[in-house]
Amino acid sequence: MSVKNLFQSCCLSLIFLFTALCAAARDGVAVVVDVVSYGKARAELDGYVKALEQKQGYKVYVIVDRWQVPDSIRARLMALHTQKHDAIVGAVLVGDIPVPMVRDAQYLTSAFKMDQSRDRRESSVPSDRFYDDFNLRFCPLGKDDTLPYYYYSLSAEGAQRLSPDIFSGRIRPTDAGGTSRYDKLRAYLRKATAAKLNPERFSSVFVFTGDGSISESKPAHIDEFRGLMEHFPQLAATPGAFSYMDYDDATPIRFSMMNEMMRPDLSLAMLHHHGDWDTQYLNMRTNDNLTLNEINKYNFRPNARCVVFDACFNGSFHRDDCIANEYIFRNGKTVATLAGSVNIIQDKWYDRYLGLLACGVSIGYINQHTAYLESHVIGDPTFAFLPTPPCKGSADLLCRDMLEHASRYSDEALLRTLRTSPLATVRLQAFTMLTDRRSNILDDAIATALDDNYEMLQRFAVNVMAKRGSERLVPAFARLLTRTNLSKRVAFNADQAIQFFNKQLLAKTVDSCLAQMKGRLVKADSLCTAVRGQVEKMGARWDSDIMSLLNDSLDHKHALRQAGYMRIYCPAYLLPKVADYTLRCTDNEVRKALLDVMGWHRLAYTSDVCLEVAHKIAADQSLPQDVRDEARRCALRISFFEIKLLIYEL
Repeated sequence: MSVKNLFQSCCLSLIFLFTALCAAARDGVAVVVDVVSYGKARAELDGYVKALEQKQGYKVYVIVDRWQVPDSIRARLMALHTQKHDAIVGAVLVGDIPVPMVRDAQYLTSAFKMDQSRDRRESSVPSDRFYDDFNLRFCPLGKDDTLPYYYYSLSAEGAQRLSPDIFSGRIRPTDAGGTSRYDKLRAYLRKATAAKLNPERFSSVFVFTGDGSISESKPAHIDEFRGLMEHFPQLAATPGAFSYMDYDDATPIRFSMMNEMMRPDLSLAMLHHHGDWDTQYLNMRTNDNLTLNEINKYNFRPNARCVVFDACFNGSFHRDDCIANEYIFRNGKTVATLAGSVNIIQDKWYDRYLGLLACGVSIGYINQHTAYLESHVIGDPTFAFLPTPPCKGSADLLCRDMLEHASRYSDEALLRTLRTSPLATVRLQAFTMLTDRRSNILDDAIATALDDNYEMLQRFAVNVMAKRGSERLVPAFARLLTRTNLSKRVAFNADQAIQFFNKQLLAKTVDSCLAQMKGRLVKADSLCTAVRGQVEKMGARWDSDIMSLLNDSLDHKHALRQAGYMRIYCPAYLLPKVADYTLRCTDNEVRKALLDVMGWHRLAYTSDVCLEVAHKIAADQSLPQDVRDEARRCALRISFFEIKLLIYEL
């Protein structure tokens, strides 16, 4: 054989070897199970693992938790995620796995705001971000005496924003209802395994809205279905693929809702309502609700394979029982739910990527990329439908590409997408990315989104506008306030946003808009009176309270209380004064509280002033370590995405 032929032969062999190695590489999944559950449900767990490997192609690592300490489990998951071959992309927590109770991180929740001086069981957030987000750092604060709760403070040494490295999900049965947790676990694992052995295509969506949710806004109804059509274009021509129920469609509504949820062909249910750990508040006006007791009384068997609980506390997996737990452990076909462990903002946060379910993407992946500190998969996070062709060109695939290849999309490209894309959910994704980046053109993005015809995007834009507080946005805001066709939810958010803008400037601009409109309005005077009255009522609402703190008019106790309010209620135009006072404040506990306040306002147009002060305090060696740590937290919260984007560029 010639040297040339030998070289070609070697090259071909290396190519074949490399190809074989690449083909053999698999995504890994860790199944973490406590010792007793492993012994009690060994056969069922083995069947589940086998299905994960043979039907979904995962490399499965079974980890028997002999440590019973969250830190040890986290260390093992981190090692499996960073290994060179067959690294894990997700974790399934089975049985009595320790519950991390996270403190000093309310900033990372959607709505949880509780005084941490109260009982730590109630003022901490049960969160498995401890197990799946490795950029976070935690300081241990001890264990609960009687429960498997382990308390941690979010450290200033790690990230102050969520970006989970892997997906996760909880399968945590309890003995509630008189049935052994191990009987429940065995039955559930058989159900989850059967779903893998006999996979189904995504075929239908059911939406329920309770009172106080988007049911209060007809435009929101319309846009929700518009969004669903973009999420699931495969189903657009399928009769009965989309069904809807409102809280006042029947009396009592809970029986109608339960009947719809027991449809044998139901793929996904989205339930918008108020909630608690043991109750779905379907219609609070008539006390027409669904409780854990009633679920058992009526032998409710939910069949929706996936359920989204857009409700507070329904996913409180750390308690003896909760609504989400009850759904997956019933005899029906529900395998996985998305739910919050504490209270949440009642809105459709998961909508961004739900359409990927029809494309064969796991429910865990969707939660990973829409995660808050409190949001969890209760059930099997690896659950996935068979892909339904065609997926190409769907809104969710475009959103996924924007998410996973963010560095390819410049701010200008995202703004162009926001202005020109025919897909509402893609425009929402572009706006969200510009918000996350704290882009230099964020004001332009907000002004554009305020005029969008997608109600949910309008709603998001108003909320971001309030946090931004930029004077450049006053003309666009004034036009919004004087429009006569706003949905109730957009109008409510707009009224609330008034308190975050300079009162005199906003009033002057609103008057100018009303004067231009007066000649083409019926009963123009009544509209003018209403809008001006709202500006007068809500404008500068917090100024005097905040200035009382900054002028040293409050004692220590009331200063701390006022700082607690300022995490949410502090206009951007007052933040420079807050920053200046924080720099010269002599009460270190109050100073810490104000640093925490400034970290909540990363989107404010004045946040750079806060960042500068946070850096100064963090570098001041004369100050106590806890004050400097809080300053570092503040700085990281404000600058996180600038750091992240720099990493992308590098």
